[in-house]
Amino acid sequence: MTKPAIHLHIRPVCIDDAAATARILNDIIATQLLTAMEKPITVAEQAEYIRTFSKSGCFLVAEHIDTQAIVGLQSLEPLQGGDTATSHIGEISTFIDDTYRGHGVGTRLTHVLLEEAQKLGYQKIIAYIRADNTAAQAFYLQQGFRMVGRLAQHIRYRGGYLDQVLAERLLTNPGTAAT
Repeated sequence: MTKPAIHLHIRPVCIDDAAATARILNDIIATQLLTAMEKPITVAEQAEYIRTFSKSGCFLVAEHIDTQAIVGLQSLEPLQGGDTATSHIGEISTFIDDTYRGHGVGTRLTHVLLEEAQKLGYQKIIAYIRADNTAAQAFYLQQGFRMVGRLAQHIRYRGGYLDQVLAERLLTNPGTAAT
């Protein structure tokens, strides 16, 4: 059941958001259920991540208009390696404060991020999702992604391995690739 939407301001992240975004990430990491990240993030580490975030990426936060609290964050970074053959592909990550999940925060973030992604020249967005995180899979499906495969034992996690699901969303139809 969808919860009532809340009033949000979606904006680019800034250094002053380091503590709030680190708190959201650390709360999610602590559950050991929703992310592949294991180690809590310090505010200093998060500030450095924000400061050095790729200029060819997009990092947004959802700010609750009434409280000015950061309630979600979403980033899009160039596919690792930055090779020219894959420079049109971005990797998306979404994190929502537990209190605000189901209120449309992720959908609002994604709407703005996809617009920015197209302006930045991205043609395809991918997401790596823990295979046991069915809520995240459902969220990305609702955002127009399609699940394209399961990656067995793809990440090391807490002394073992986890599978991930690979999802993709095409932003444009680039036509036929050269052979």
